[in-house]
Amino acid sequence: MDERVFSFLDKMYHNNPIDLNNITLNDFSIKVLPFIHLVDHWASIMGLLLAKCQNYQYRRRIIKNLYDENCAELTHVETFYSFMCQASDKKVMDSMKDVMEKTKNNYIVSKYKEMILHFINNNNFDDCCQMLGAAEYTYLLISNDIANLYLNYTSKKPNKHYNINDTYQRQHANNFFDCVVSQIKQENLEFGVNWIVYSMNELLDH
Repeated sequence: MDERVFSFLDKMYHNNPIDLNNITLNDFSIKVLPFIHLVDHWASIMGLLLAKCQNYQYRRRIIKNLYDENCAELTHVETFYSFMCQASDKKVMDSMKDVMEKTKNNYIVSKYKEMILHFINNNNFDDCCQMLGAAEYTYLLISNDIANLYLNYTSKKPNKHYNINDTYQRQHANNFFDCVVSQIKQENLEFGVNWIVYSMNELLDH
């Protein structure tokens, strides 16, 4: 992938990052907990992308991302939940099943699930890969900021979900971008960045 794409994504995110100013780690864990549904929804979105894919090599790249996030010892949904447990002041956290049930009707989560679903259903395979690659790479940038918030409060790096491996996360973004054969469209990149940043910032502001 052209490094200019990643430079554009870096600049776009750093001009409008998630807002972690004046928030405690515990408050962050409470406000962002409903994001677990968007983490869970990501696999469904990749499944819909696979249905659009007519190339076995590209299909392998998407399946690789799906496998990494859903077939490890813990899925990404489980590692996200584990991180939130570590970040919370509560001695006993609700079970993941209870968390999913209590937050499933969050209107912010519902809005962003519908937004990305609409994009996938109404755009071609190339455009979808561009958008998802941008979102995946932006999540790497967000993850670094969240890991630093955790480090500031605990004096140690997180060991779940936001224990960032830049190479691994960037490869996931590349797996989407490597499926792209047409010219990169700025609007697709902007949608991917804004979808993930705005969803998290709206939860933080709520």
